[in-house]
Amino acid sequence: MASRGQCLRQNSEPSSAVVIDSPDHAAVLLSQLNLMRTDRALTDTVLVAGETEVMCHRAVLAASSPYFRAMFHSTLRESREQRIKLDGVTALALKRLVDYIYTSRIEVSLT
Repeated sequence: MASRGQCLRQNSEPSSAVVIDSPDHAAVLLSQLNLMRTDRALTDTVLVAGETEVMCHRAVLAASSPYFRAMFHSTLRESREQRIKLDGVTALALKRLVDYIYTSRIEVSLT
């Protein structure tokens, strides 16, 4: 029997396979990655803005941003370093950006 949010359907190919579709899987995965980040579990990079340091997962950053994907998949110095200083980024902007990457929610002030 399917649990809440999951859909069972028979595979269209002749076999005994059943396809389980879980529409909330991506949201649960993102939530768990965020919990891991806040617990500093398996984090492998530190983004730095001023005196603020934010622990992150490179794979999450690269999957969510062409900027980080290019940074980590290049011959740039940052691709090999664990601690990455971001010039021209405020601590608040960095925190909000990383929170958005891990939660899909952001607070933007117009003032």
